[in-house]
Amino acid sequence: MPNSEIETFVVAALEAAGATVESLGYSLTDAVLPEPLASKLGVSALLRLTFDSEVAQENTDAVLVTYGHPLVDALVEHTLSERRGFQLYANLTPEVCMLGPDRALSLLNRSVSFRHARPPQFRSSQTLLASDLSIGFRVRYQSATRVEEFINVWMDAHGTVLCDAGPLYAQQPWTFRLPSQWAKVPFTTPDPVDQLLAKARVYAEGQASSRAQAIFASDRTQYASERARMVAYYEQTLKDLKNKLAAADDAHRDTLNGRYQAALADRDRRLADLDAAYTVHHEVSWDYLVWHISPRLLLSFTVQSRDRQLPIDVLYNPLTRTLQPPRCGQCGNPAQDLSWRRDAWIGACCLQDP
Repeated sequence: MPNSEIETFVVAALEAAGATVESLGYSLTDAVLPEPLASKLGVSALLRLTFDSEVAQENTDAVLVTYGHPLVDALVEHTLSERRGFQLYANLTPEVCMLGPDRALSLLNRSVSFRHARPPQFRSSQTLLASDLSIGFRVRYQSATRVEEFINVWMDAHGTVLCDAGPLYAQQPWTFRLPSQWAKVPFTTPDPVDQLLAKARVYAEGQASSRAQAIFASDRTQYASERARMVAYYEQTLKDLKNKLAAADDAHRDTLNGRYQAALADRDRRLADLDAAYTVHHEVSWDYLVWHISPRLLLSFTVQSRDRQLPIDVLYNPLTRTLQPPRCGQCGNPAQDLSWRRDAWIGACCLQDP
């Protein structure tokens, strides 16, 4: 997660907690905190913050805030104790969100295909507000190398991971209050937050597992060297004991055989300990979530399939300038190849030819 997302979180969390925040330019922010909040966070009521190391060098009175900073940890704890997350709004003008019929049809034809149907026809568009989520997880890896990092998962309101949208959202200026131009625009209801968190955790666990494998791979050279040295030591030790056993008389044979068996057991134990030391364990814990609320265009089209005029609605996201794929009427997942079956558009994911 780039520092710009840390900045977004810190600024929004301070505003949500009642602080007055003023941007002084690139990655430099002044904050005035209520005394109870400052006391709870363990900071001064007057703060100058930066999220960039070069800016910190030029402004020695500014506090450099990044991963692991006590202020971030305190804000996370405060946010979670007060609420499950907070909301940010995109301050987009209505003109930026508009999309003409020809452009809408062009995007639809490039994004979605309809089987056994004629080209779609544009019907109408409606502006509404929709939410995406930025969900932060703290991951601790423990092995011969100990690492801690954040995994930030971007999702839409139905739990689809937005793999490519994160940087675009991070660059967008967000405000803590709903802009007046969108105050009367209808809002689409997201899925229950617990379901979204569960889906995000599954994705974060997968990312953490891949990272754990990468950590193990980076330690493999050291692991292989230590293991080879240990194996060589015990091979020589066991070889020496075998030679002594071959030359020993009956009075010493039992003692030497016991030493040989003890050396075998010691070798197996130390090799198992070495394997355990280089096995990467990871723990994923949820830190925070942010609702990013921005306008969408609900685009309505008509598709003629055989002798029927069928409706299809698609959301256009002006932040990414893309259409969000419609969802399969059976499994609810995004679908880009649709066929009409009985009373719904079914994606190729669930399509079974009759």
